[in-house]
Amino acid sequence: MRARLRQGKQAGIARRFAAAAAALAAAAGLSTIGSSAAAAAERAADPLTLGPVAPAAAAGPVRDRVIESGEPEAAASGATNVYPDLDGHRIHVKVSDGYTNPDAAAQKLATFLGSLPHGAEINDLVANIATPAEIKVLCGTGALACYYPDVEEIIVSGYEAGPDQPPRELVIAHEYGHHIAQNRSNRPWSALARGTKRWSTYEGVCKGIARDRIEPHRYWENPGEAFAEAYAFRRFPDVIPWEWKFARPDQGAFDAILADVTAPWVRRTPSRSTGSLDGDSPREVSGLETPLDGTLKVSLDGPPKADFDLRVLAPGSGDVLARSTGNGADERLRYTVCGRRAVKLAVKRESGSGPFTLKAARP
Repeated sequence: MRARLRQGKQAGIARRFAAAAAALAAAAGLSTIGSSAAAAAERAADPLTLGPVAPAAAAGPVRDRVIESGEPEAAASGATNVYPDLDGHRIHVKVSDGYTNPDAAAQKLATFLGSLPHGAEINDLVANIATPAEIKVLCGTGALACYYPDVEEIIVSGYEAGPDQPPRELVIAHEYGHHIAQNRSNRPWSALARGTKRWSTYEGVCKGIARDRIEPHRYWENPGEAFAEAYAFRRFPDVIPWEWKFARPDQGAFDAILADVTAPWVRRTPSRSTGSLDGDSPREVSGLETPLDGTLKVSLDGPPKADFDLRVLAPGSGDVLARSTGNGADERLRYTVCGRRAVKLAVKRESGSGPFTLKAARP
């Protein structure tokens, strides 16, 4: 699927070129994209460092956009080629004709991207080095960069911005954070929208949204953007001020991010226990740790002709969090774990007796 998307995108570059030219000319006040490219052709893309970046206390945060459907309607000029990173991955990089020596700029970007924490998802990335005028068309006015998850494409500038803007390295790392999230699971939620599984659990994203302490429609409270910024901060800590209203990263957050990058959460963890109920023992309760937020699935298989009920309880208080009380001894339920790091599972006898099997799959 990703290969087809990439082939379709590359095949569509030529037919979108004319639209790009007109749009960029309007944005830049020029008659053609060729004149825009010629105006910038005197300048090569700025270098990228693989080491530390100097603090920029006066710089603002990364302002970008995640454009969640489709692909760029207008493509910047330039061809897409494949460049290796230092780990042997192959990264598709496209460099605008507005830059001199595009192969050198592309290789430097591929090498830099390879220096960020990553996995095999880097092979699916398309990195587009565009001019600031092209970014206005592809990302929108005011955005320093953007990410198109449907085609897994980041669009970044080749220029280092002024002192009131974050360093180019941090902007690129932020966009790659979105690409990490696009390629990770945080079921039942979107990792792109809420951040990766361990990080979002650590930062209490589910509970914050449920209690209206986090309003994701606001940029500075958007968990997906906060995750991308925290991912960038892990590589470049304290280079710029933290502007999001929650989730200022600490070592625990950085550890969670690295775990989500290198050992992604894939599926629930199963467990199984057995027991027996009768008139003398009408109820059995067992504890279950729930280290991550997500959907807990529980199933009860009891004896024929019996009626057993299944409940999820809060530790300590014993409050019922979820219940299944149908007829018979076979029950199923789901419960959304949201900030609770443990629950209790209770099997209760209504009638009949005999052995049962209790299965749980925790996030």
